[in-house]
Amino acid sequence: MSNNKDQKTVDGFGDKWERFGTRLEQRFIKKQIRIMMQDAGLTKISFSEENPYWVAVGYREKV
Repeated sequence: MSNNKDQKTVDGFGDKWERFGTRLEQRFIKKQIRIMMQDAGLTKISFSEENPYWVAVGYREKV
């Protein structure tokens, strides 16, 4: 932490954001996620109907 002593912290949140946050964020709609999963070779794709909604499951066919 000594290397952060000269950095300004904004309302106690800034330092945590810098350390654990991400500067790049991309959001996808359900259709885009399904396409990505299909492109990865997954089948039987299903999405959570309750919270957390971002959970999806897909299966890879056995080779």
